[in-house]
This record gives sequence, C-alpha cells and structure tokens, in this order.
Amino acid sequence: MQAVASVSVAIGAFRQEAENAPTLAELARRLDAALSREAERGGSDLAQEDFTTAVLAEVPGNGDLVRLVNRGHPGPYLIHDGTVVRLDATAPQLPLGMGLGTVAPPDGATGTDVVPLPPGALLLLITDGVTEARDRTGTFYDPCASPVLTGARPMDADDLVRAVIADVARWTGNGQQDDMAVLAVVRRGSGPGPG
Repeated sequence: MQAVASVSVAIGAFRQEAENAPTLAELARRLDAALSREAERGGSDLAQEDFTTAVLAEVPGNGDLVRLVNRGHPGPYLIHDGTVVRLDATAPQLPLGMGLGTVAPPDGATGTDVVPLPPGALLLLITDGVTEARDRTGTFYDPCASPVLTGARPMDADDLVRAVIADVARWTGNGQQDDMAVLAVVRRGSGPGPG
C-alpha cells in the first residue's frame, strides 16, 4: 500500500505541476516536495522513508532531441541504426520523496541531460521490472545485449514494446517476478527537420 500511495501522490503532483513548471528540473523539485510534504503530514500510507524513482522526459515540437531528468530510475535507452545505448544521467540525482531536499548536481549542472534524437531513432523507457528480470542462472536482462533490439530490422514504437515484453518473457522462461512497464517513442522522418 505504501508504494501505491507514493505513486498516487507523485502522479497527482505531476498532473498539477507539469504545465506550470518552467523546466524539468523544477518539475522534479516540485514532485520531490509534494512527496516529502505528504510523508511529513502523516496519516496516509506514505512513510517518511518511502521514495519514488522517476525519469522525466520532454521532446520539443520538432522532435530532434529529448530532455531527461533522472531521479534514481533505470535510464532510458536510445535505439538507432542497430545500436542500443543506455542514457545514464550525467549528474545522478536522488529518488523523489527522500526528504533530503534537492541535491545540487556537481559543477553547476542543471541535472537535465539533452540527447539528440536522429530521424528513425527510438527512445525506450522501462521500469526496473525489465532490468531486474533474471534468467534461470540469475543473470539480469540487459536491453543493450538483446539481439531483438540490436537487430537491423526497423521497428515502430508498438513493435518495440511488444519485442521487449516478449524478449523479457523468453529471458525469464515466463517466470518474471516483478511488474514492468515499457514505453517507446519514435522520431519519424528521414532527414533534418520535423519528423
């Protein structure tokens, strides 16, 4: 119940703040503050030691890049031209709601990573149910090593989601223990400009 309460508060705060926060880093700060306030208030299923991991992503109208703020969540993956690259945060941040306040990124960084999205690229966002899925020997699933994802066959976003779900099921022998969420975004187009 505590995990459900944390996610419920985070989603409610996101719905309230997403349109008004001037940057992703500020949105993350506001989500963190909402979770911390709820835990301090007591009387809910949210305990002071609860936290929520999150990746906030923003793709501008022309789709040529993605801005990412990662608060302790598995990094997204960029899939393009048969390669899979995990987009780790350059300045790792604490999960939301830890009650420790926002830790300033080193060297005055904003905590926001900006990654180019070339035409045809796919952005894969997952929960830890994917990366913590184990095969029968105990080896974790690694999207960067998956032949399904590194294959040369172009995929659309729906195909990618289905491929990841099927690949994790194959990897675990249909025995995964955790829930998982998979979201894919594709940059359409074959050249510069809107795609």
